[in-house]
Amino acid sequence: MEGKEELAQRMMKEGIEIVMLTETWTESVEQEKMKSGHLLITSGITRRPGIRGQQGVGFMLGPKAAKAYDESGRKFEMISGRFATLRIPMRRPGKKKPTNLYLVVAYSPHSGHSLEERTAFLDKLDGLLQAKQGGEVMICGGDFNAGIGKVDGDEVAGPYGQ
Repeated sequence: MEGKEELAQRMMKEGIEIVMLTETWTESVEQEKMKSGHLLITSGITRRPGIRGQQGVGFMLGPKAAKAYDESGRKFEMISGRFATLRIPMRRPGKKKPTNLYLVVAYSPHSGHSLEERTAFLDKLDGLLQAKQGGEVMICGGDFNAGIGKVDGDEVAGPYGQ
């Protein structure tokens, strides 16, 4: 993945501990511990010979999040080239027991894909969101390939989306 060092530097500068990634174009699950202490976790689908990996999602964890991830038993799950989940404990001020953070990263098929494929994506996403366990804090992010702009017609959600 190009730009990982720049991303790690930006995360440090902004005080960000977790970033969700899409279009990583990696194959299967790859984890890379960086000199800065950041951990890059990516997943994707196996490519055909002569073609780079396709789709792909992942996370970049800052040093504190990477340490919590390592200590918690590395609860990362590659669902497909379009979905991955990560569970990581987080300590909250005033609380003795950590709370699990349940992260879902998603990469939606664009409008050029079949309605069947886009519907299957939404069904899978719904299932992953329903998998949140009691007491967990869930954050879902990703590339949902939404179109923005003023459109006339009945097939949009409001006057500015498609």
